[in-house]
Amino acid sequence: MKVNCVNERHVGLVSYANVTYDGQLRGPVPSGLMLEGAPHLAGRLLQQGFMPRIFDYSSVDSVRRISLDGQERFEEHVAEELTDYVQRNDVKALGFTLYNNGLKGILRIASLVKKRFPSLLMIAGGPVVNYGEEVLYQMENGEVFDALCLSEGDLALPAFAEYAYGRKPLREVPNLIFRDNSRTPVRLVNINTLPFPVYDKEIYPGIDDKIHIPVVKGSTGCRYGQCSFCVQPKIDGKFRIRDFENLLAEVEHLRNKYGFRHIRLTDPNPFSREIVYLARHAPEGMKISAFTYTDSIDDFEEAKKILSGIFLGVESFKPEVLLQLNKTRDPEKYIAKARRMIENAKKAGIPSVVAVIVPVANDSVERIDYEYRTVLELNPDSVVSMAQCPVPGTRDYYDVLQRGDETGLRFGPDFRKDMISLELDLLRPPATWPALPWSIRVDGEFTDKPFMINAKHFLGRLMKEHGFSPFADENILMAQAYHDGLPEDQKERRKVIVEFNSRMRDSIAQQDVKGLEEIVNNINSNQNPPGKNEEIK
Repeated sequence: MKVNCVNERHVGLVSYANVTYDGQLRGPVPSGLMLEGAPHLAGRLLQQGFMPRIFDYSSVDSVRRISLDGQERFEEHVAEELTDYVQRNDVKALGFTLYNNGLKGILRIASLVKKRFPSLLMIAGGPVVNYGEEVLYQMENGEVFDALCLSEGDLALPAFAEYAYGRKPLREVPNLIFRDNSRTPVRLVNINTLPFPVYDKEIYPGIDDKIHIPVVKGSTGCRYGQCSFCVQPKIDGKFRIRDFENLLAEVEHLRNKYGFRHIRLTDPNPFSREIVYLARHAPEGMKISAFTYTDSIDDFEEAKKILSGIFLGVESFKPEVLLQLNKTRDPEKYIAKARRMIENAKKAGIPSVVAVIVPVANDSVERIDYEYRTVLELNPDSVVSMAQCPVPGTRDYYDVLQRGDETGLRFGPDFRKDMISLELDLLRPPATWPALPWSIRVDGEFTDKPFMINAKHFLGRLMKEHGFSPFADENILMAQAYHDGLPEDQKERRKVIVEFNSRMRDSIAQQDVKGLEEIVNNINSNQNPPGKNEEIK
């Protein structure tokens, strides 16, 4: 969770993303070690006249400290560090970015700080806020927040800082929800006007305990925005695309100032011309991984110059399921394009990750078997899969409220609160996961453990019988950075990525700090060649 401390000289953004408490994980999940969005907010705060500082606890050092002190004491140490920072810098406002994993712990940290400084203003944003909204106030320690930030923090955070110092009325701060569920108007930023992210060590002192792979975004929102299961349109608002020249300028800035040459593109579904533009104009040696849509690449010869891996959310190869999920209005054409995308990526030597939803509402083992056989036929580098979830704010969620069990999905009256509380230990087998706060009907019966069906009939079967391993495009990017390249042969490439991913997961799960340090330092050495990282030194 990212925490933002504000005063006239300092704004400290404390990133605490993906650190899980309550005995599930012993540190962040592997992708949580990558650089996240706090430096983008830091750039915005600098632009508004504040001096940011980023404390990032999703790091190697956190794994070390948790292994030595345990999770509870670790949380107390974090609270002590924050209270010390607040006291030394006369901080008047503190903010958090909240995720499911680690939520209970970060709320406890916020409560400990608030007890020490009752007049300290607190604001929270992030994924949990975007679908939990005012229900977050009902969580244990959730009442510590004076405001919750919906959608983008680029406008709300600097304005809240202005409010904390008496320069702006609270009701002029956009995108806020208060304890009484009153709200301020939602405003969206012009993404072409945003400053570049800041990774200077003065502002981000813990950066060397992180994997030096930043994220960039060429668009926000979704150009389709109709999928029944997706909450992204609610979070990002209307689709906005960034000028390609502006995007390229940020990529060049990251390369020239910080030495970064592996970057993750986080557009929900970028245009082909965006990826091809980067391939043609980005500095030599740059590599990106990206989400893609079925039409996101039409020139694979150009794209392969820069793409290290793609994540393709197909969701299903069954026309009726695609219509049910409102994934497309022309499922036959969509499936044909998805097939071509996977096949062309293989021909170009671009690693591909395909996402399939298993199970879906009113599913059957017969349908799941069809997905299994189709994936085997297409043979992407990796397959990832989760069950359909009626996330609050999605069309599925409102459909269940209106039609109930007829939808094939079911949840109880406390579902939004239960969803906020849900923590899934992604470093442990699904069989150890708790029952979900929603149920899915499969072959006529509702189950609150759909991941067991997935393990038995789809993903677990692919892993056990055919050696597939579920890794995403960021895992490919990290493996490529670690090895400074990947084999062209798909079988060998998959083996290298799986071995890297397993080693990294085991290092975190077993609290092997020395092994984790070696991985992170090797990636950063390859990411930032000598002489290319002057600014953050």
